[in-house]
Amino acid sequence: MASTIQIKRSAVAGKTPTTSDLVAGEFAINTFDGKVYIKKIQGSTESIVEVGAGGSGPLTTPVCKVRGIENTLVNNTETFTVRAVYNATPVINVGGFTVSTSAIEVPSTGKYICAADIFLQGNIQRANVGMSWAVNNTRQTGTAAGAYIRGTSGHDESSLHLTEVLDLVAGDEVQLMFARLARSGNDDINTRVESSVSIIKLP
Repeated sequence: MASTIQIKRSAVAGKTPTTSDLVAGEFAINTFDGKVYIKKIQGSTESIVEVGAGGSGPLTTPVCKVRGIENTLVNNTETFTVRAVYNATPVINVGGFTVSTSAIEVPSTGKYICAADIFLQGNIQRANVGMSWAVNNTRQTGTAAGAYIRGTSGHDESSLHLTEVLDLVAGDEVQLMFARLARSGNDDINTRVESSVSIIKLP
């Protein structure tokens, strides 16, 4: 009859083995967390290492992705102003982000990649919209200014793309600011629902 070989295990969430629980090279598993551990010895130093810990990536990394909403005010002022352009229902929300139409609140302190792809449509000839990231209503360094709209012969669409790494504190609100860089016209240029914003915490 075949024998079942079982390694040391625990079904308690978050419990890890200690160096006294294992001999060098011995494995242990946490069946609740789905994690495997091994005892390692370097010289006289003993430690417990999680096997494959570097590959967990998206399962544990805080990440938020939202789609856009229509906002017709992006071209009504030359002053960079926070606008409501986020769909408040995230497509992805890992780690506990809080999302409103104008801000994404980060759940923990660290460095975040913030990437915005904003789709614009309008009928003003030679309009150009600028966009910057903001943290707690304070404009950050980078600016995207490539949203030139020809506004004739059916060429009424453009887009803005801006990616930055921001050093954030838990509870900070990440926003997008817009300003008119060329040609006036309120309610004549608007963001579209096809827009996308992603915020990912770096390890």
